[in-house]
Amino acid sequence: MRKIEAETGLKAGEKNEEVDLNYCSCTGHCHLAPVTVVNGNFIHEGKEETVLQEIEEAATREPQDPGIIDASVDEIMNNDFLGDL
Repeated sequence: MRKIEAETGLKAGEKNEEVDLNYCSCTGHCHLAPVTVVNGNFIHEGKEETVLQEIEEAATREPQDPGIIDASVDEIMNNDFLGDL
């Protein structure tokens, strides 16, 4: 996050015309941390040296899960994602 803040001039919770920078409490990918989500695309095991290039690349791809950017809190909380365990 520090690298992204330094390069964009934004702090977590701020946005400009190009970037909306924020923390996410959980992506369900702890085993692949640190995780960055860019327009519905996940960057796993992010490295400070490469994260900015990975962000640029992820921003140009179609979302891996188009619903991720459209889901409301109610939709997430009502999703029985643990029901199949």
